[in-house]
Parts: sequence; structure tokens; C-alpha cells
Amino acid sequence: MTGAPLLFLHGVGSLAAVWTAQEAAFSGAVALEYPGYTSDAGAPETTAEGMARRLLQDLDRRGLKEVHIVGLSLGVVVALYLHAAAPHRVRSLVLADGFICHPDGAAILENGMRALNEQGMAGLAASRAPRVLAPNAPPEQVESVAAEMARIPETAYRAASRIVWLADVAALLPAVKVPVTVLVGTADVVTPPALSRALATAIPHARLEVIPGAGHLSNLDQPEAFNAAVRRHLEEIP
Repeated sequence: MTGAPLLFLHGVGSLAAVWTAQEAAFSGAVALEYPGYTSDAGAPETTAEGMARRLLQDLDRRGLKEVHIVGLSLGVVVALYLHAAAPHRVRSLVLADGFICHPDGAAILENGMRALNEQGMAGLAASRAPRVLAPNAPPEQVESVAAEMARIPETAYRAASRIVWLADVAALLPAVKVPVTVLVGTADVVTPPALSRALATAIPHARLEVIPGAGHLSNLDQPEAFNAAVRRHLEEIP
């Protein structure tokens, strides 16, 4: 394994804090938030290309020339666009609970924006949190996920939702030559396992690992299993 650090990229309804268990487990790991997601992160980006460009600038400021990227959901989309923009800076990819093109993406976006208009971020977060976790998730974890999501500025959430749910990364996949592991929770109802299987099949030399009992936020539902899968991924890299 190379000495490059891990870069963690969160989903549309999370902040960097979603990776707390992973940052504690991997020395030197960095979890970044997307433009507009915090008051000091600048204006939101409206394209995945723009997000990737801004994150590369952040890596430059931190002096990180090469990273292993672990992305979840929206983080999968952004990771692949970051790789496309600067493949020499991406040592490997772990793509969790993602897809090539979500078959229900347009409907998910429409329903989400309607709920946001009617309920605001706090109401949307309260209704969405149970869906992104496993059915047996502790109530306090559901509440924590909802509270974090409610902190996301509405403009940033709207822009990022359009990016992820309307994404189609098929054209980016043939150029991926770095080691890739695709992870997915068996209880993921947002991006079901079949979508991750299709993603793994479409990427040259990618392998799939399924995390039993994990929902869409597989890193939160089963942090030990998730971290173990990431370690196996890194150990197989020369």
C-alpha cells in the first residue's frame, strides 16, 4: 500500500462528520465537505465537474498530491469526476452505495424537492433519516443523522441533489485503471445492491463487497465491517 492518505467524500444529505468512525480508524484521513455545505466552503457548485475542481483546489491547499478516495453515494459521483479531471492524483477508489445512473433518479429528485418546499430542511431530514439507515438503527442514530442533514444549507442541498440524482457516470468508467472496490449494504433501499453490482461490473478490474445489515449509510450502520473492507482494499495495493 502507498503512503497516500484517504480522502472521504460524503453523500448529499450528510456532512463530513459522517466519517468520524473512519477518520478515527485511518491515520491521516481527510473528510471534506462540498462547496456551500458550510458557511466557510463558498458558494455551491451546480455540476459534478465544478465540485471536483473545487475539491482539487482544496487538496492543493492541504499539500496533498495523491489520495485514495472513499466516496459514498454523491461521493461516488464526485470521486469519479475527480479521477477524470486528475487521474494521476487518485491512487485508488472505494465506491460505496452508488450507481452508474439511478433508474429512479429523476423521481427521487422531484419528490425530494417537493418535500423540501413543503417541509423545509428540518422536516425533510426527519423524514429521510430512517430511509438511509438500516431498519434496526438505534433511534439516537436516526436523530443524529436527521440533525446533521438539517444543518445543510438549502441552496447547497438543492444543487447537490440535482448532481447526484441526475448523474450518469457511464462514460467515465472505461478510463478508470486504478484499483477499485465497490461496497454496498444489503439493506440499502436508496441505492439497492443491484446498482452497485452493475457499477462494479462496468469498471475494469473492480471488485464488489457486500456489507451485511447495512443501509445506505453503510459506514455508519456497520463501521467495523466498512473499515475492514477499506483496509482489505488498501492491503491489496502494491
